[in-house]
Amino acid sequence: MSRAIELHPDADPATLAWMLRFRANLLGRRNAFDEAATDVLRAFVVDGDPNRLRQAIRTLAKGFTPERLETVAAALSLPTAHLSIAREIRAEALDPLGGGALEVLADHLRELVCYCRSHGAEPVILSYPFVSAELRPVQKAVAEEVNCRFVDLAPHFEKLLIGRPRSDYFVPDNHCNDAGYAVVAELVEAALRAGT
Repeated sequence: MSRAIELHPDADPATLAWMLRFRANLLGRRNAFDEAATDVLRAFVVDGDPNRLRQAIRTLAKGFTPERLETVAAALSLPTAHLSIAREIRAEALDPLGGGALEVLADHLRELVCYCRSHGAEPVILSYPFVSAELRPVQKAVAEEVNCRFVDLAPHFEKLLIGRPRSDYFVPDNHCNDAGYAVVAELVEAALRAGT
């Protein structure tokens, strides 16, 4: 990713910001938090998107300490307005009593929609093919928020599984098997054709 960033210094802002955040995620996995925080803040300067900053900070979690934020911001000469926003988002995003996993899911879905649209694709958000009282409302709410199609898979799979073993559509870890993915493809195609 570093080489891609070097080779494309004139990339459009959305692409450059995405590459920086992607590299930050990789760096964070290697515990290279100073470099990861630098890329996160550089991406924020490039695109100014507070939602993507929030998601990136949540991804780095423990590595995006207040001290690291201040140190990296000073090294980058981060504009005061950006630093204020970053401080506020960092405090809110890592509040253990705050959004939690469901807000992370919502952030990830928003990020995926933005990425797809920035590359000319119109995404479709799907529910899981099983009932999830916690996840489905988040998936549906994000789809409405970003004006994206939503396909609720669970009711269709519930009907298909009546009198049939789960193994007809799922592998042991609960992912779809080929038959299950064929059903998903049919449902998405139907939604696209219907325009809903």
